[in-house]
Amino acid sequence: MAEQIVFIELAGGLIELAPASAAGSLAQVRLKEACLPALFRFRDAGFSLVLLDGQAEST
Repeated sequence: MAEQIVFIELAGGLIELAPASAAGSLAQVRLKEACLPALFRFRDAGFSLVLLDGQAEST
């Protein structure tokens, strides 16, 4: 069976945005309390969770 993955966008409704000074620091990421039960259900169902930044660097 293929691995099941849930991708979570950091700027989406599950994440409390950090101040601009903390941008890029994973230590500053805070999940909204109300989303935790849903994330636990995904985990308990065997899904892997992946947080996405959504910001592409241009070169």
